[in-house]
Amino acid sequence: PKPAHLSGEEAGTLALASVTAWRMLMTRAQIKPGESVLIHGIGGGAALFALRFAKLIGAEAIVTSSSDEKLAHAGKLGADHGINYQKQDVAERVKEITGGRGVDVAVDSVGAATWPLDFASVRRGGRIVTCGVTTGPKAETNLQVLYWNQLTVLGSTMGSNEDFRQMLRAVSVNRIKPVVDIVFALDEMPQAMAKMEEGRQFGKIALRVAR
Repeated sequence: PKPAHLSGEEAGTLALASVTAWRMLMTRAQIKPGESVLIHGIGGGAALFALRFAKLIGAEAIVTSSSDEKLAHAGKLGADHGINYQKQDVAERVKEITGGRGVDVAVDSVGAATWPLDFASVRRGGRIVTCGVTTGPKAETNLQVLYWNQLTVLGSTMGSNEDFRQMLRAVSVNRIKPVVDIVFALDEMPQAMAKMEEGRQFGKIALRVAR
């Protein structure tokens, strides 16, 4: 059932990004309270839900973006640290934040552009969980870093029925609200698509279906 505290548009944004993020963090990476997590590309749907779920479990969240405005928005949603990857070296800043250790988990929905950063940012014995390739599916992997640091690489996609039930329960009990950037009428779909292609939104773009 639809979480009672959500509007129809808000509930409609849960279908994919939320369960994708839930499965990545809870089922695959099995993140624990007190762990640190690096989330690339804050502003996208899966990344924003990953932030909400990481904070729900009690993890320290480090997020990245090329936009200071998006990083500021993420801070209001609970992000502990924001890194502008156009102004700062992500791996270097992560090491500073974690006292040289690296994060426990890297959450990656970006792909080729951030793949090397994952390996440079996670601690020895850490986990990398990936679900997307918006910047391309092919990236080089330094196998020596992988085996020497005893890293775990996890693939993840969408979620099972049980993942969806658990996610809905968590959203309902904790009254989590999806971040909706803008709502268009159904006949404004071309404008909605153009907005999405710009890539400047923070959160989901929703369509309102007239009753």
